[in-house]
Amino acid sequence: GSDGVYQAEGERILEALAPDIVLIQEFRLPSGTTPRAWVAAHFGTNFSYTIESTAGDGSALPNGLISRWPILAAGEWEDSWAVNRDLAWATIDLPGERDLHAICAHFKAEVGYESARLAEAQLVTNQIAAAEWTWTDYVMFGGDLNTQTRTEVALQVLENAVTDAHPPTDQAGFWSTSVNRNNPFDYLLPNQVLDARHRTLNCYGYSFTN
Repeated sequence: GSDGVYQAEGERILEALAPDIVLIQEFRLPSGTTPRAWVAAHFGTNFSYTIESTAGDGSALPNGLISRWPILAAGEWEDSWAVNRDLAWATIDLPGERDLHAICAHFKAEVGYESARLAEAQLVTNQIAAAEWTWTDYVMFGGDLNTQTRTEVALQVLENAVTDAHPPTDQAGFWSTSVNRNNPFDYLLPNQVLDARHRTLNCYGYSFTN
């Protein structure tokens, strides 16, 4: 909505998709609503969540993660190029032997800030390397990267750690997610181990190969 908080239309979309894990940007809620109550109402009382700290750093549009499965560890990486948000990450205890390390981002927007998005991409790849997560674990990096094209250098840097081999596409085959459907703003970029589990999704009568 115009006040930058999640409203009924967005909440209904999230409920209809019934996701297991959400990388959520601009995690602002209506006044008087706690994240715990909001997650329980729209996902379930068994869901876990993490939201980046907003204390003292001007993070008015925080990133977060929501999970059907337990969050084992969580934190944030400072993003000096986006003054009102940082990068949120969580390690999620998936069923089975492998954990998922998920990172939610919201890169600097607009034409002319390609160098800022490049720096943010370098930050992400450096932090993933520094985390020393087990190479057999799953990694998912995603969010609103605000890239103007899919050949922007920031994406090329990210592909040192994750892959854009299967860009999520809608029922009409579009993967550009700006309002005018001309720019690829939003991404889900898994590491190679997770991308190997790529499957077609059937939802409400539609079949999404990506």
